[in-house]
Amino acid sequence: WVMKNTVEMNVLGLSNWADQGYFYASTYLKSPSLCISDEILELVDFYGKSFNKCAVSDIAKNSRHFHLKRTGGKAKLHTEMKSIVTAIKDRVARYGDDFSVVASGCDEECERELEMEIEREEEKEIEIPSMDPVLEKPWNFKSIFSCKSPKELPTRVISLKGFVQEYVKPLSMARVKWQPKIYCTENFARTVKGGLSDLSCFNNYLRVVDAVVTFPCDDILLVSEYESNGLLKQIWNLKIDDSCHFSRCFVKYRLQN
Repeated sequence: WVMKNTVEMNVLGLSNWADQGYFYASTYLKSPSLCISDEILELVDFYGKSFNKCAVSDIAKNSRHFHLKRTGGKAKLHTEMKSIVTAIKDRVARYGDDFSVVASGCDEECERELEMEIEREEEKEIEIPSMDPVLEKPWNFKSIFSCKSPKELPTRVISLKGFVQEYVKPLSMARVKWQPKIYCTENFARTVKGGLSDLSCFNNYLRVVDAVVTFPCDDILLVSEYESNGLLKQIWNLKIDDSCHFSRCFVKYRLQN
C-alpha cells in the first residue's frame, strides 16, 4: 500500500514539477518580463477544454516546448541550464514512463492545463448484497460474574487476532500485532448467514463496537447489543450480600451524542 500510494503521488506531481523546472531554466538570467505569466481570467480558459487522460511524458514534453519557444529556444538557454533541462527530461522519462494523468487538453499550448490545479475525486459505488442476519445464540449471562476471564464463559470466545484472521480481509491484516487481551463472542463476530465461500469477505457486515466487558485480569470482551442487554439485565437484578462472591467486571457503553 505504501509503495502504491507513493507511486501515485509522484505521478500526480511529476508534470507540475517538470513544468516549474522548465520555467525556471528557460527564464534564468533573462529579461524579467519573461518571468511573468499571463493571468487567466476567463471561464472559457479554465473550463473550455475537455478532460482527457494524457501521458505524463507528453505533458512534460509539451511544457518543455512551450517554455523554450516563448524564451527564444534551446539555443538561448543559459549554459548552466542546459544540463538542468536534460536532467528534467531524463527524470520524467524514468519515473513517468507508462503513466497517465487527467488533464484538459494535451497540445502545444498546454500552459493552462499545467497551471490548473486538478482535483481528482474518485467515487466508486459498490452495491452490498443483501444477507440474512444470524440468529444470535443465548448463553448464561449470569455466569459472567463468576468467571475470571472470557475463556471461562459458556460460549465460544475468539481472540481479536483470530477474529481478524477468520473474518477480515485483506489477509495481511492478520500480521498486525493485535492486542492479545482483547476477545469477542461468536455472536459479536458472526452477523450474517453464509460462509466465506459465499462472500468475498465479511468487511461489509462487521459489527460496530458498542459495549465491552472488562475482567479482573484486564481482559476485554467485545459483545453484541443483544448480549449487552442481557448482561445489563443481570446486573440490575443482582443482589449483593455477604454470601455473594463474584469477579469484578463491568460493562462499558460507547458514548453517543
